[in-house]
Amino acid sequence: MEPLGDGAVLLRRLGPVRPGDMAEAAERLRLAGFPWLAEAVPAYDSIALQADFAATVPPSVMAARALELLEDWRPGRRKARTVRIPVVYGGPEGPDLEEAAARSGLTPGEFAARHASAVYEVAAIGFAPGFPYLAGLPEELAQPRRDVPRLRVPAGSVGIAGRQTGIYPVDSPGGWTLIGRTPFPLFNPHADDPFPLRPGDKVVFEPMDREEARKFFAGSPADGRPYAARDPAREREAALTVLDPGLLSTIQDPGRPGWQAFGMSAGGAADRDAMRIANALVGNPPDAAVLELTLRGGAYRAERDVLAALFGADFEMFADGRPIPAGRPVRLPAGAVLSFGRPKRGCRAYLAVAGGIGVPPVLGSRSTDLRAGIGGLDGRPLRKGDRLPAGNPSPEACRLLRKLEEEEHSAADGRSEDPREGAFAAHDSWHWDGRPVILRFLPGRSWERFTEGARRAFAEAEYAVSPQSDRMGLRLEEGPELRRADTAETVSHGVVPGAVQVPANGRPIVLGRDCQPTGGYPIIAHVIRADWWKLAQLRPGDRVVFRPTTETEALRLLAMRERELRLAETGIRLRWFRP
Repeated sequence: MEPLGDGAVLLRRLGPVRPGDMAEAAERLRLAGFPWLAEAVPAYDSIALQADFAATVPPSVMAARALELLEDWRPGRRKARTVRIPVVYGGPEGPDLEEAAARSGLTPGEFAARHASAVYEVAAIGFAPGFPYLAGLPEELAQPRRDVPRLRVPAGSVGIAGRQTGIYPVDSPGGWTLIGRTPFPLFNPHADDPFPLRPGDKVVFEPMDREEARKFFAGSPADGRPYAARDPAREREAALTVLDPGLLSTIQDPGRPGWQAFGMSAGGAADRDAMRIANALVGNPPDAAVLELTLRGGAYRAERDVLAALFGADFEMFADGRPIPAGRPVRLPAGAVLSFGRPKRGCRAYLAVAGGIGVPPVLGSRSTDLRAGIGGLDGRPLRKGDRLPAGNPSPEACRLLRKLEEEEHSAADGRSEDPREGAFAAHDSWHWDGRPVILRFLPGRSWERFTEGARRAFAEAEYAVSPQSDRMGLRLEEGPELRRADTAETVSHGVVPGAVQVPANGRPIVLGRDCQPTGGYPIIAHVIRADWWKLAQLRPGDRVVFRPTTETEALRLLAMRERELRLAETGIRLRWFRP
């Protein structure tokens, strides 16, 4: 049992493990009905249990309950299928093949032939939607991970990391050695079975001609294109039309839990606390879909009277050029143009409209997953001309909208209130005033694998947020490189947001909401859940320091923050939605 921060735990099976065993055990845990359990993510020889975001169950208790349930469990054996997957090796499709072959003392042709001659078993699904970790790689073909992960690996790429091989189902960052590419689709969210491979299945790679492969790539789901799930009828009844999409604006809700066992990120709003307050301000349930605005919010035209609210980063907000306050509900009359300046502090804010953004759910969520290409509007950021439908506002929201209209007509509303009144300044603890932002952490499972000097430097040094950061993670620069005492490859296992991974180049990466479900880089630390909102609000150039804390303190801080948010929601209801 190894804690993964204050809200997750890794269970490792000692002794031999057959492909599919961990997936079967994880399914048993998911069906047990533990009220605190959000995810059970299997890997080669482990299961990562993740608690619900606000749950304050200690990881040791989570592990004890799970092990008690599995005490008399014996793995069965589902009937395995053999799946044949065509691959074009080398060239642009396999840019690392020559280097990998040289490292193994083989020619590229010999390397490809040996890779294709083996029969593999799907040991686990993870990292990306439908990504198969395949056991059975010939020992002489083993390869190290790249020192610096690629920012984009094309969908269908076949890679090697250590003694495992696998296939990237969607465009994604990645650090594996790439030797080829396949047009075989490994993920289709609208199919009856979105994921064609299961742990325990056998996989055989079949070399294919490059010209033939390119024809397949041009029309296959492995070409990286998103999967559409639009509702044109709803869009014709739009509440908002996008005039300027801003830098990176997406539709988000609390996320897509329950699919991490198949490599699907839970994702969702990067700052769930801010989203929750924004929804409360317009009378929405906390899980209603909102717009997540990043650094530059853009401009939107109201197609009908809309009750809206903004919360999070300190964006300036205007209606037809007139400043309007954030942190409280506002009425946008039909035809009004809502626009935003740049935030004075923070990175992301959440625009909620009464009724929520009404796009169709995909795999149980309306959240945009940019890597998987699903959710929101075709799995992509907003574009100019997009029309955003809204659901039905609550009766309380309709009443408030009428009240605000009456106040405007009578000129009784001087808008002299504190913009945060009734909303509770949930981010009062920000220190975006030139001082480094403090991120409290617990030691990671690889803490002892780093040198004493690296551990000390991590807890004392100051880092800067890199411009290459995104929703998947914050890349840190300018601080010391963190060196390991050993360089052994780590077997991939479940990971969670807040994990601080350290690739071979020694530069830390703090995983964010869109992080992959599994990973293999050493984890030196975990940022506690009470500080995850800070990860969402850090922007390039911001400086951070890491400070150690205890599990007990981490759970206390999380419970305290949840109480504060509930008080905020109560204050909003009393201020704006009393009958």
